[in-house]
Amino acid sequence: MTCFRHFRPFPLLLVLCLASGCSNPNKQIGGTDIPVVPELTHSSTTVSSGSRSRIEDGSVTFEGPIYDALQRARWSVANFKHNGWILEGITGTPEQATATFANAKPSNGIQRIASLVVTADRRDGTAVIQFSTRKVAPSSDKQPKDVKDSKADPPKSS
Repeated sequence: MTCFRHFRPFPLLLVLCLASGCSNPNKQIGGTDIPVVPELTHSSTTVSSGSRSRIEDGSVTFEGPIYDALQRARWSVANFKHNGWILEGITGTPEQATATFANAKPSNGIQRIASLVVTADRRDGTAVIQFSTRKVAPSSDKQPKDVKDSKADPPKSS
């Protein structure tokens, strides 16, 4: 008699998952909200203002083979969205593309902007995320529930 009388798929799935390197496809640079660019290597970070965990002005560079810059920019959208960024637009060609994102949670009237500039090269392509800030009007989340306009006409009776 064998000791494997009942097939248990969980251990098998766990082993397969670990062997295949399954991980979160929406990776970010450790300790930041900066998403990695798929299939590229993080090569440098420059911070002019802010901190390494929250860059307000600076850049992050990724390097590696890039065959189509526009496609690589589109692949990056999911990682940005997963990390709290909103896509504002993508433009470009297969040789060079730019995707612009805004942070979904402005704080103190300042919103962070990230521009991903991708340059294609079969060996030494680059994807540079340039950070900046812009002022935004503070949003008022608290709306009065039942406010009547004093200048409004009274309801008509029939």
